Amino acid sequence: ALSMPAGKKYAEVHHIKPLGQPHDGPDVIENMICVCPNHHAQLDYGAIKLRADDIRTKQEHQISDQFIDYHNESIYKP
Repeated sequence: ALSMPAGKKYAEVHHIKPLGQPHDGPDVIENMICVCPNHHAQLDYGAIKLRADDIRTKQEHQISDQFIDYHNESIYKP
């Protein structure tokens, strides 16, 4: 998250398997992570590989390995 005035924070939601054509990812919590705008752009353009161990989650927000695998196989461009 980015630090903003008055102690506020700013983050964006990234759909790991993108919505719409050609990916048709679902709009479900298991397919979403909160990231800063810079990481959001890098993820959208395939510049970052995702590792489940590097994603901090809460017990009630579990990320699906199938979406991480999809990102790494279909979006990520090493």
